[in-house]
Amino acid sequence: MVGYPNDQGNPAGAIPVRVTNGSGGGGGPPASATPKGFQQIAAATLATATTLTVPAGATSAVVQAETGDVRWRDDAVAPTGTVGVILYGGGQSMYLSGSMTAIQFIASSGAAPILNVSYYA
Repeated sequence: MVGYPNDQGNPAGAIPVRVTNGSGGGGGPPASATPKGFQQIAAATLATATTLTVPAGATSAVVQAETGDVRWRDDAVAPTGTVGVILYGGGQSMYLSGSMTAIQFIASSGAAPILNVSYYA
């Protein structure tokens, strides 16, 4: 997928992002995507800014916030608990494509979050 705008005016290295509420709306990978792996990031890890562990060959991912809110930034700057784009817990998901090395996540206020990430090629 190409060309989803992001909040930072599309700086160099930014990745296309689509955020959905988990109830449809195209928050998943293309139908032809090949699964490459799964990662679950616990609340204790999300207490500080955390990058993804992207499997070799993965070019996209679906990221879901479970139980608590997280914040993210994709401009290689660490988010904080109050600064960054919010991904609400309880099933909101986002679709990433392209390079995923710059994006970082951190727990926001509220319930302890769990981040579920499915990777695709």
